[in-house]
Amino acid sequence: MRASLLFACLLTATPFLHGQRANEPSALEKDSAGWIDIFPGKDLAGWKRVAIPPDEKLNAKNAWSIDAAKKVLLCDGVGVKEMLLYDMPLTDSIFHVEWRFRPVKDAEQPIYNSGIYVRTDAKGGHWHQAQVAHTIKPPFMGDLFGKTRRGDKIDDFLVRGDGPKRIKGPGQWNTYEITCEARRSASGSTARPPAS
Repeated sequence: MRASLLFACLLTATPFLHGQRANEPSALEKDSAGWIDIFPGKDLAGWKRVAIPPDEKLNAKNAWSIDAAKKVLLCDGVGVKEMLLYDMPLTDSIFHVEWRFRPVKDAEQPIYNSGIYVRTDAKGGHWHQAQVAHTIKPPFMGDLFGKTRRGDKIDDFLVRGDGPKRIKGPGQWNTYEITCEARRSASGSTARPPAS
């Protein structure tokens, strides 16, 4: 299954951030058949807001809005810490996400911090985030980090990416393609993931 959207997603498989070369076509460009559009509907239909951490109360300010004419999901995350999660679990998938930061006027060095969530449980208790940020401290652009389930435990993890070498600055469009696949045994068959 493949999905295309601008900015955020949820699924239930193991993520891998595809290290695509600058001139290499994306998976969507290579084969546009079979993709589904999971872009939020009116009033964010099909998606839900989840506080970070999940036991916190949601902020009264809804940071998310849709520009229907341009088909763009907008986030004004100033003062808000939350995830926007797709409200349906998906199996093995490739997520094609196009995103950019809006330039901040009259700011010396603005800090942008966001991410694309994958393999995240519906309540946000364990999550995997492909970092989308221009910050001075880690996690950095393209890093994959979060809280992953290992048996009965949930552990923190961080996988360093090389996003700072590849990403365009604020105001310019970037593309992430995130491939999520379940664990496989040596024979190539799919292994059952731990219960969520």
